[in-house]
Amino acid sequence: SNTMSKIAILDPGAQYGKLIDKTVRKLGVESQIVDLAASSEELADYAAYIVAGGGSSVHDADAPKYNAEIFSSGKPILGICYGLQLIVKELGGKVEKLDTREDGPIEISVDKSDSVLFEGTPAKQIVLMTHGDTVTELPQGFEMEATSDGLTA
Repeated sequence: SNTMSKIAILDPGAQYGKLIDKTVRKLGVESQIVDLAASSEELADYAAYIVAGGGSSVHDADAPKYNAEIFSSGKPILGICYGLQLIVKELGGKVEKLDTREDGPIEISVDKSDSVLFEGTPAKQIVLMTHGDTVTELPQGFEMEATSDGLTA
């Protein structure tokens, strides 16, 4: 098969890695769950990356190892939960532990009406959240597209 149409789901110990994989495949896109620390050679044939969620904080001393070269690969990257926080930290934004946690079904508000990511979805929707850390400052060039109770979603 042509692996250039495949997406790598980079897994830092995701509770939802298999659900992400199933959802991507339902959309007609081939995907494969791959270790977050996979080498650039192992990742060379993938067209894009989804960095999934996990139970760690990006600030933990024992946070999952990752291949930083994915950030300079020029390939599209979608971060979900921990994945978003890793992208933000790696690219110069801020991730902080606040007094607020979000666990379970949470309502988000899509704040950007012309969002490609949220195209065709409702302005308010329920998503699953499990995080204690929050993105408090986006990296240069990033735009906020959705929030949950004022937090970056």
